Amino acid sequence: MLYARPAIATAALLIAILILPQQATAQDEEQPTLYVQVDCMKSTSADYENVETEIWQPMHQAMVNQGKKNTWALYWVLYGDRSDCDYYTVNTYLGEEQLNDPTSFADVFATVHPDKDWNEIGMKTNASREMVWTELWTWVDGIPPGEHQYAQVNQMRAHDGTNALRKEREIWKPIHQVLKDEGHRAGWGLYSLWTPYGTSMPYNYGTVDFLKKLGPAPVAQAAKTAHPDWEMAAIGQVMEDARDLVHGETWMLVASVQAAGN
Repeated sequence: MLYARPAIATAALLIAILILPQQATAQDEEQPTLYVQVDCMKSTSADYENVETEIWQPMHQAMVNQGKKNTWALYWVLYGDRSDCDYYTVNTYLGEEQLNDPTSFADVFATVHPDKDWNEIGMKTNASREMVWTELWTWVDGIPPGEHQYAQVNQMRAHDGTNALRKEREIWKPIHQVLKDEGHRAGWGLYSLWTPYGTSMPYNYGTVDFLKKLGPAPVAQAAKTAHPDWEMAAIGQVMEDARDLVHGETWMLVASVQAAGN
């Protein structure tokens, strides 16, 4: 994934479901890090969604119920380049204990699917899709999303990582809070790419706008509410000086799993 993928053509983020637990949003050293694993999937069969939702989703649910992972989601690329990745699966892990948990799907398979054969399931899965690459991100800050149907995934290249992330938090987070309060957004997330890394990667952090529906939003008006002393042009210039927007795509949520109460 890191090395040979067409750099900008494929969306990589995190990103994203990110149905995030409330406890992971506090900027507090005692709170565990939220890790976000994003897998690029290229479907090779019309049955791929059914394989994910009928076979794998119940196993993800069992692992979430057991505290082995935090959430899981399947997204389809609605607007974007589907040549390498037309679907993404997103797993989140709350802290290193979940991230490094040794439990495998084989450990839960017999309980979840007692009438199925593990080897046959593996062959059916491999026939339905190719896992092209995997990335691991960490949650930095944001506004935990409520129910959403779409995720606008934005890949960024910071000129100075610390400055760019600070500007996102100081400038864009309040704007997205206004948009959420007014019903134009379901949430917003800021993420840092943990691995892979290096000069071959065209981006090193990203944001996700979570939406209930597609369409224009009054961003300039929200910016004026959040920052009454700033002009939109000045905000744009500050962000342009801090980072490049490398690539953006819109994903549609197909299925998700989360713990009870989240």
